[in-house]
Amino acid sequence: MIKKWAVPLGIGLAILVTAIQLIRIGNLQVEGVYGEAGVDAETAAKAAAEAAAKAVKAAPAPPRVADGDSFEWQDTEVRLYGIDAFELKQRCKTSGGYEYGCGYEARQALVKLLKDKELKCERKDVDAYGRMVAVCTADGVDVAKQLVKQGLALAYTRYSKDYVADERRARADKVGAWGGSFEAPWDWRSKHKRK
Repeated sequence: MIKKWAVPLGIGLAILVTAIQLIRIGNLQVEGVYGEAGVDAETAAKAAAEAAAKAVKAAPAPPRVADGDSFEWQDTEVRLYGIDAFELKQRCKTSGGYEYGCGYEARQALVKLLKDKELKCERKDVDAYGRMVAVCTADGVDVAKQLVKQGLALAYTRYSKDYVADERRARADKVGAWGGSFEAPWDWRSKHKRK
């Protein structure tokens, strides 16, 4: 998100002098434009500091991650398009038979992928729960693709073929849950339906 502001300094005929300063605050970029002839650097810097302080107050809260493929961001529930991550309470097994919380690992991976990043989501659809189904990038990196490559989500071929090649690669390399055994998230959900 880019927030722009202009600081009017002085009036009259003057040659416009422009200085652009980018200030990165968390996942918010603030762009300032200053100038008119006779404006000194100190005045421009003071105006920039005041505007940046206002921008910090207006900065959106970081995404609140629910599980490995959904989160809330800017008052919108988002479901990642084209993948199905392990459910939060789902357990998988290592090649040695040890059980672990693969659903929890998927959630933690999503938290890490989104933390302190510039997040952009492109809406594809709305699901049965009213969530926006979207392709999301964090600092330009496809979040869903990363979860599949880490073996923490499967390509959801019922809705998309976008991540099939990434899943094949993760399976061949025995990455994440592919290094052991697991139940596909959609099968796990059907056996553990909420009552």
